[in-house]
Amino acid sequence: MSADNLIAVISTPKDDGTGREWRVQHAVRSRLPLAPAEPTSRVAMVVTRVGDFVELFRNCRVQHSCEQTMQAAESLQDAFGYVEYGIQVFSLERPFDCYLEEVMNLEGEKRT
Repeated sequence: MSADNLIAVISTPKDDGTGREWRVQHAVRSRLPLAPAEPTSRVAMVVTRVGDFVELFRNCRVQHSCEQTMQAAESLQDAFGYVEYGIQVFSLERPFDCYLEEVMNLEGEKRT
């Protein structure tokens, strides 16, 4: 049975630099800009196009603790039943708003 889905968790630094924040989302694996972390890896993945990945989390609730985030991810996984790739955590280097601003700027450029 192939569901091709996962619970994606994104971790980014807070805008003020005082720690990290997290967002959780259910996603279809084939629609995400991901690639295997290693050529032989079926599960471990890395983000290939950050802008597209950020779009997935644009309207997600912001979590302020890792524990709270993992509880939310586990609850979401339980709600979907079978989740082929389980919970995957992706850590990005810059605050979420920086990536979001880049995406919005690109959207503006496409319209002009």
